[in-house]
Amino acid sequence: MWRWSLLVFISGFLIVALQIVWYRLIGVLLQSNGYSFSLVLTVFLLGDAAGLMVGARVIDRITDPRRFFFLMQGIATALALAGAWFVYFGIGAGLLPATFVDRDIMGPNTANPALILLLLAIVVLPASFIMGFSFPVVQKAVQRDLDRLGSRVGLVQLANIVGNSMGSLVAGLLLLDLAGTAGTLKLLVAIGLAFAALQLAGPRATRWAWLPAGFLGAGLLFFPGGETFWRRLHGLTTETAIVAEDKTGLSLLKMSGSDANENGRLYIQGHSQSRLPFDTVHSYLGAIGPLTHGTPRRVLVIGSGTGGTPYAAGLNPATETVKVIEIVAPVIETLKSYTAAGGTSGVDELLSSKRFDVTVADGRHSLALDPVRYDVIEADAILPKTALSGLLNSREFFEQVRAKLAPGGIYVQWAPTERSVATFRSVFPYVTMVHPAMLGSDRPIPYSREKIAALLARPDVTAHLKAARIDDAELARWFGDKKVEVLNDGRTVPAPSPNTDFFPRDEYYLNRRP
Repeated sequence: MWRWSLLVFISGFLIVALQIVWYRLIGVLLQSNGYSFSLVLTVFLLGDAAGLMVGARVIDRITDPRRFFFLMQGIATALALAGAWFVYFGIGAGLLPATFVDRDIMGPNTANPALILLLLAIVVLPASFIMGFSFPVVQKAVQRDLDRLGSRVGLVQLANIVGNSMGSLVAGLLLLDLAGTAGTLKLLVAIGLAFAALQLAGPRATRWAWLPAGFLGAGLLFFPGGETFWRRLHGLTTETAIVAEDKTGLSLLKMSGSDANENGRLYIQGHSQSRLPFDTVHSYLGAIGPLTHGTPRRVLVIGSGTGGTPYAAGLNPATETVKVIEIVAPVIETLKSYTAAGGTSGVDELLSSKRFDVTVADGRHSLALDPVRYDVIEADAILPKTALSGLLNSREFFEQVRAKLAPGGIYVQWAPTERSVATFRSVFPYVTMVHPAMLGSDRPIPYSREKIAALLARPDVTAHLKAARIDDAELARWFGDKKVEVLNDGRTVPAPSPNTDFFPRDEYYLNRRP
């Protein structure tokens, strides 16, 4: 019985580790949409259930459950490998669009359900079905004594659950760090190949079992490495790119030329986040808080991207420190590789100047532990449809930020939806909208176009902007042209349907009610 428990443990490890790979793969293709994980899990469970049903119906026809179990594990892994290869070759051959990262196929107005279902049906469903089919096979192999039926079912289930748990932990926390998605898939392919080899070892080996074994062997030899794989899934052919990946996410910086100081676009989890040189909107969001506050000595920025928001947050000569918190560690590794290749655009100063403190951490967790009260806090928050974006648009987060502001401190965030504005207004008694930026405080906000124009005209501020190739004239026009609207003037306004940690309504936009 212990041998079967070990085999079921490895099988459980394998399938959930594959699920981690699927989520990273599908997540990137769907631009880390809030529904990505739910879709992968739903299709996995449906496939598993269908396999259980079919397996239960045909189990009496299986005469050697041990060898059949080995064969099933090999086939399941081969199908998982085939799904990843289908995506890779499908994009290269034009069968699938090369624009996943530039065209949101899960957006509220751009959804392509047929393509989403195709991806899930090929990448996730087949292997899930085979793994579900395996469970009745295991039961037939171990159930030899009616008196011990209950204990054997329990032991098999325990082995499977422990394997599932270890697969999730090892793949999610260790393998993605050490080997990336492509390397993790290859390690899992090696496990599947070992199962296929066990089926082939013996006098009653199924002849066609050589097919999954050969396919898995080819996968070990020829499946592309991480950089090649992700370049293809980002639609790149000959363009220069910097790729970094670990357990916290995937980062790819696509350059328009071979020179490091050419224009670049940064993708995080398959979604275009920011560019080099910095977009004016990110410079605007970074600069507006320190330019509005009278003495912005301490500034905190949650979210780095290419660095436009935190770099611009340091333009006021009165600012002593800018702390930058980025949750996706490969983003910082990508920026370091960019500067190592000779890139500047302000990224070099962001990473080397003592005024900037760049930290890889979860923004909310770091903020909760930080004893410092800041003059300005800014969140260059991700799009509200992105997974976990609700944690940076919720009432609880805004309350946490307000508690970390020094007296008269200002919190800055862009206004992605009407609900986010209403939630913001329900927390901060003073709110000024300078579209698209929201400024919130516990005291009147001293926003002055004249003061900001004077600061932007200072030679040291201009030099700071030009060092990053920021168009100072265009930035000045933004401050001069944007509509200024006082939304709260001393009182909070209750939100009828706010974003909260438990109900991130904007993140799950398909569930949204009017």
